[in-house]
Amino acid sequence: MPHQNNCKSTLRSLLAYLLSGMLATSPVFAQMSILQNLTPEQQQQFNQLSPEQRQTILQQMELGNTSGFELPVTQPETVTPRSTGNSEASDNQVQQDIEARDNLRVRNDASDTRSQRIRRKVVQLYNLDINVAALDPLGELEQMGILDASGELIIPEGGFQEINNNEFTEERLRSVVPNRDQNIEPFGYDLFAGVPSTFAPATDIPVPPNYVVGPGDTVVLQMYGQRNVRYELAVSREGIMQFPEVGPLNVSGLSFEEMRNLVRETVANTLIGQEVTVTMGALRSIQIFVLGEAYQPGIYTVSSLATITNALFSSGGVSNLGSLRNVQLIRNGELITELDLYDLLISGDTSADSRLQPNDVIFIPTVGRTVGISGQVRRPAIFELDDEETVEELLALAGGTMPTAFPLLAHVERINPLGQREIFDVNLNTEAGLSSTVSDGDLLHVDPILDQIESGVHIEGHVYRPGSFAWREGMRISDILEEDDFRPSPDLDYALLVREIYPSRNIEVHQVNLEQVLQMPGGAEDMQLQTKDRLLVFGENSLENRLDRRLLIYPVVQTLRYQSGQNDFRRVVGVTGSVSSPGNYPLTPNMTISDLLEAGGGSAEYADLNQAELSRSVDTPEEGIVRENIRLNLFDQLTLNSALQPLDQLTVRQLPNWGELETVVIGGEVRSPGTYIIGKEDQLSELIERAGGLTQYADPGAGIFLREELRRNEQALLDDFNRRLTRNILNASLTTTTGQLQDERVNIEVMNELLNEIEEAEPTGRLVIDIPLILAGNSQADVILRDGDQLLIPRTRQEISVIGEVQLPTSHLYNPEVSVLDYIDMSGGYNTNADEDNVFVIRSNGEVIPYSQSTGSWFTFQDNDFSLEPGDSIVIPYDADLRDPLITWMNVSTVIFNLATTILALEGIGRID
Repeated sequence: MPHQNNCKSTLRSLLAYLLSGMLATSPVFAQMSILQNLTPEQQQQFNQLSPEQRQTILQQMELGNTSGFELPVTQPETVTPRSTGNSEASDNQVQQDIEARDNLRVRNDASDTRSQRIRRKVVQLYNLDINVAALDPLGELEQMGILDASGELIIPEGGFQEINNNEFTEERLRSVVPNRDQNIEPFGYDLFAGVPSTFAPATDIPVPPNYVVGPGDTVVLQMYGQRNVRYELAVSREGIMQFPEVGPLNVSGLSFEEMRNLVRETVANTLIGQEVTVTMGALRSIQIFVLGEAYQPGIYTVSSLATITNALFSSGGVSNLGSLRNVQLIRNGELITELDLYDLLISGDTSADSRLQPNDVIFIPTVGRTVGISGQVRRPAIFELDDEETVEELLALAGGTMPTAFPLLAHVERINPLGQREIFDVNLNTEAGLSSTVSDGDLLHVDPILDQIESGVHIEGHVYRPGSFAWREGMRISDILEEDDFRPSPDLDYALLVREIYPSRNIEVHQVNLEQVLQMPGGAEDMQLQTKDRLLVFGENSLENRLDRRLLIYPVVQTLRYQSGQNDFRRVVGVTGSVSSPGNYPLTPNMTISDLLEAGGGSAEYADLNQAELSRSVDTPEEGIVRENIRLNLFDQLTLNSALQPLDQLTVRQLPNWGELETVVIGGEVRSPGTYIIGKEDQLSELIERAGGLTQYADPGAGIFLREELRRNEQALLDDFNRRLTRNILNASLTTTTGQLQDERVNIEVMNELLNEIEEAEPTGRLVIDIPLILAGNSQADVILRDGDQLLIPRTRQEISVIGEVQLPTSHLYNPEVSVLDYIDMSGGYNTNADEDNVFVIRSNGEVIPYSQSTGSWFTFQDNDFSLEPGDSIVIPYDADLRDPLITWMNVSTVIFNLATTILALEGIGRID
């Protein structure tokens, strides 16, 4: 509905304002923008981090830091050597490496449509407070539904989550944030998490030869030879096994191997011609004690084949207070063995995992000395120390350092005897550093190497293979860029080389003409490269290329802004107006006005090069910094070669009267209906003449003239009616709810019905004109045409319509002898809701005329003096006094009925836009 649509538009504008308003030029606002673009899941992950981790992420993703800015083209970290004229095999390998590096990016680009790519880039630029509409002179973004008519960003329902292509997962957070502040966990305790489903039941464990047979065990004997018979014999409490045909055998205390040999010898000596195989059947269960810092200490019944680890898993394992390095097996009050679970976890050694006997005690003491290790190690955790004393031994527990570790600078945090935390450095490349002792409660942190490629150069932007390339002494731009590397329509006149200056790490920017680089390798434009140089390549004039240009340029301009200082203006210049890509650009050495035009993509086709203006900051003793405006003729070569200064702003004017062709539509009963191109001063009478005039069936008095600007005004009027009427309904409802006296003339149901009619009304933008007077040559009645105007001439009409509060709203054949009241009577007369004092007539040309027989109305007519014309509509409004003098049924119903009759007339002509 119109009102709802207007509210949604207002909400979109408000949200867009908040998005853009939170992004100022300071790093703080830039960081707020980053957080604002995260999805709810990503924000939850971010909030779970420590304050130091959050700050690290923001610093690495800060917009002013060009190395961490999220560019439209990703920068793979693989360093690919460029071909230097070696063997063909080497060239093939290089090509394979390049293709492998770009596979991910190609897949991402293929999955995105052009509209999705453009929308994503527009959102990024909009959040940077960049005037995106200025980059789109043809209005493509409005046609795509990305910007509205005023240039505001249209926010889709659900926000922009559907266009976030870069996953912000926990793994990515870990790759961005150093491990120093991670919450490292004690090592090994997760071994006992959950049920011991990975360990086979004790009944399935093969019986070892040294297994001691005892009461409760079952021995299986398979006899073969003269007779084949199978016996399952239980060992009694006295250790006796009753062997049929042989007698009792005492097997208590024998090992399985000894018992087997005993049975074989007995069978061989007593049963001639018989042989036997001996195996163990069901084994006895034993009771053991698990005590100390166990997860669930107590008495447990386990298989007689169970070991210490089997018992630990049965009891739930070791609690967080228990020791993994000194699990004790006590039998009959004596310490039998000690189990170090680190041997099992780190090296897989189970030699100390002893088998249990009845009434054994597994005792878990409290944890001993602990030391933490974090950062670039393979197994960051808190380790319990046994006999480890040095950093080297601690690193061995942690699995050693990662390839990304920086061993020259590790740190140990320690609590001194005074209860203060202190820190000292350790060099892991030296014997002294590795032999440094560690103490209980220490934390060793191994820093990572710098997260950037030091000996490489980078290409970004409008190329097929953006990324990093190996640098060598004497390398030039032509060594890393070839003609086949460019995407379609590259801008060869303008590229940027961004270089870091040591030791300040500030940047300087050089402008490069790539066409001259390709034509004359080794020439003046083919600059020698230094490590960490970044070459930015742009595309020529297209919507997507202009968006990419701004996204690539923005972080460079921001960095130049941040590194400026007192009496050192930031080396930034700008170009606005009639250029392909208006905006701010780096001020490169010896940059001229001509170079600035090339940076802006060149002058647009509608540029007036005779009328340009350069605004320059001038430091005056009297007033300080003032802006000086200089008029320029850009056809003058001397002017084009003029040098620029920091903060210069070039404005290129538009040609007078330039723009898209303005058109109007004329339809209905004209000889040549259609769309016509108009000039600034063309009038309606000229349009009718160009269309061949009216046909003989035309009704010029009922012509309908529509204008978009008026349609928007009508919509605003309806919205105003809607707001005020809604307020009245709320006030009336509140009065009823609070029990206050309410005027009986205020009918909430009527107001609700009127509110629905307002919401359903469709504005048309009709302008009441007198076409017969225009055709008669009256210049004052003529209308100057505007772009988008429509003139529709209906056929001659013969009816009079009666609408509103009558018994049967309908249309009647026109009769000049019939009066207004007669037509109302012909429609059944007034109904009980009719407002007889405010009847009005809507003429076929849209004019509204009040009608009344009472002397107290606006006009006083005798019924026989009021003349109707074919096509007129008689309106009888609803009789409802809303008391508010600003909103009356008469005002609202006049607008609504007038819109309705216009819509009906348009439908009759057969043209509805």
